[in-house]
Amino acid sequence: MTFYQRTRRLWMVGDSFARGYALGNLADLIAPTHPMYGFSSIWRMQNLVFEENGVNIRGDTYLIGSISQANLASDLATFFASSDVGDRDMVVFEDAGQHNSSPNLYRSQYEGVLSAVKAARLTLDLRVCTTPDNSPAVGTDYQWDVSFLGQGTMNQAAQAAAAAQGVLVIDMNTIITAYWGSVLAADGVVLPQPDNIHMRVWDQMKWAGTVLASFGLTPSIKTRTSLTQIASDNWSQLGYGSGSWSQAKAVDYCAAILG
Repeated sequence: MTFYQRTRRLWMVGDSFARGYALGNLADLIAPTHPMYGFSSIWRMQNLVFEENGVNIRGDTYLIGSISQANLASDLATFFASSDVGDRDMVVFEDAGQHNSSPNLYRSQYEGVLSAVKAARLTLDLRVCTTPDNSPAVGTDYQWDVSFLGQGTMNQAAQAAAAAQGVLVIDMNTIITAYWGSVLAADGVVLPQPDNIHMRVWDQMKWAGTVLASFGLTPSIKTRTSLTQIASDNWSQLGYGSGSWSQAKAVDYCAAILG
């Protein structure tokens, strides 16, 4: 007898980071004929290696404006209790745009969101991501490592909310910031994008891989030809200011999918 095995979902709840902006436009506005279509979002990168390696998981998104948006807790509770979601699904939260500059309020709002999702489906595996902060010039309300009102930073508020709800934190702020510095020092690769907010292809791939590692999925990624072929074919566009860039380096950088 053959039993139907439901495909697990790796949900990313978030804003333009979740939607995808690595190619300089929102991922859903990138044509499937684009030569780097598979690099246009975190979940498309993940899905390429899931499919290549026969992993019965698919990345997906639930797009929000911010954790502070009205009715988010109830909206997410309704969605995650629905038939669109499986009991063994994984959920990653990120919030990387403009914030309310009030860490205590933000923490309370984030706790409410996490509590509602946990109550809606008890068996979900949840993560909260901190936000990489490269001091964008658009204002302090886009910065996540600045202290507000004597209440600490917005990243600290997100971490505190996760701790209060017993949710694991992926400290993307530390991980991605270190990655920016390492590739700049090694190869002169300039990350993130000029707005100092959105990711380019390589920091997005590092994010995708870090999520896979957090859920223990990287041992299932035995090969990554689906990524390296895109990188090899389009290598000249992926050096981001490097004076020593090469096709081989573009291929090697795809190792970031392992975290």
